Amino acid sequence: MENIENEYTERVGNQKVTRKEGYLYYVGEDGYVYEVPKNEEGDGVRVTSEKIEIKKGYVYCVDKEGYVVRTKILRVGNQKVTRKEGYLYYVGEDGYVYEVPKNEKGERVRVTSEKIERKKEGYLYYVNKEGYVVEVKLCF
Repeated sequence: MENIENEYTERVGNQKVTRKEGYLYYVGEDGYVYEVPKNEEGDGVRVTSEKIEIKKGYVYCVDKEGYVVRTKILRVGNQKVTRKEGYLYYVGEDGYVYEVPKNEKGERVRVTSEKIERKKEGYLYYVNKEGYVVEVKLCF
């Protein structure tokens, strides 16, 4: 496995995907890469024969060179968010977690006192299933 961008991202596949204009690429739960036309619904079409071993705690994607890479998901927050049914949770630009009602008009409400120090561009911050803020280095 080759460390390509940082200590979190590593190449895990040897088969190169030839990207086509107008398609999105993703690694399925079964470990194979699929392509799906942009702006269309439906299942993707498998485009690789190499099966990637999917491990918990990583995000898998196809990088700009066409190889499968994985990026470690790091927990960066210590304060647990208690999720409520019918709400979306996100990390605001100010570093605090907010909740907002799904499919309804409503005000956002700050739900944490802990401020997350965001890194430079290229990182995604979100509240995971357990209710903690995690950081992922984007791999594309």
